[in-house]
Amino acid sequence: MKSDIYRHTNEKRAIFIGEKTPQFSPDMAGITYVDQNYEIERVHGDYFYVFEYVLSGSGYIQENNRRYEVHAGDAYVLHPNAYQHYRSDPQNPWTKVWFNVYGSLVRHLLSDYSLDSTVVFPDVGTGEYLMEIVKCIDTNPISSSDQIALLLHRHIQRLAASLNTSEAFNPAASSVKQYIEEHLMQPLSIDDLAEYAHLSRSRILHLFKEEYNTTPYQYYTSLKMELAASLLLRTSLSISEISEQLGFGGCQHFSNSFKKFQGVSPLAYRKNGKPGGAASGE
Repeated sequence: MKSDIYRHTNEKRAIFIGEKTPQFSPDMAGITYVDQNYEIERVHGDYFYVFEYVLSGSGYIQENNRRYEVHAGDAYVLHPNAYQHYRSDPQNPWTKVWFNVYGSLVRHLLSDYSLDSTVVFPDVGTGEYLMEIVKCIDTNPISSSDQIALLLHRHIQRLAASLNTSEAFNPAASSVKQYIEEHLMQPLSIDDLAEYAHLSRSRILHLFKEEYNTTPYQYYTSLKMELAASLLLRTSLSISEISEQLGFGGCQHFSNSFKKFQGVSPLAYRKNGKPGGAASGE
């Protein structure tokens, strides 16, 4: 697996021992506290994806012929069947949280967000979902697969969002956008956003619409429904569980909201694979 060269100082590791399928197979996750000699070379590539977030320090990554420098606050994804060589900066060694996983679900999610070949995601801001995956596997290594899939989806969604920031942006609108993305699982109102930004409701609406050509509520709803649609197709979570995970008041509210957004009920969407379409295969 990992390793023509593999050295580190200390590591907390959690191993998933539950059911693994071709669709989704969590492997292990952990936090690595490395020394100045930390270096990994994956000469022949592996069959799994590696998701990592740099908590502190800096280092260097090479995937195939491209080389990147990464720092605290950055995330990266190492793809299967590729040459990788990465090491910490000897003067400023890494501390990283990581997750190894394989299966078609991961490939589909990265493709859904057009991240098939993206390696480094600068200044993602937080590695909370990877930290939650470590905790999830550590506390429930047998039957936490669905929860891990949801957390990974949220992490991938955050990676995609981090690449979609404009260079010329209004700081208040950008801050509200990030707040929405980080609280997607919770009920949010315009009053919540106004209180967070210390601005009036009308000012928040104006700034957000001017910057992103949509309202905060429309953006919040579209992300929530996008996540719900993917969970329906990509996981075995029940409609009730998805409703609960996404912070809806109940199944009926979720079903009504989903149908209004997608044009079909959650059950019909899962059965058909997409509105009016055939069920998707692998």
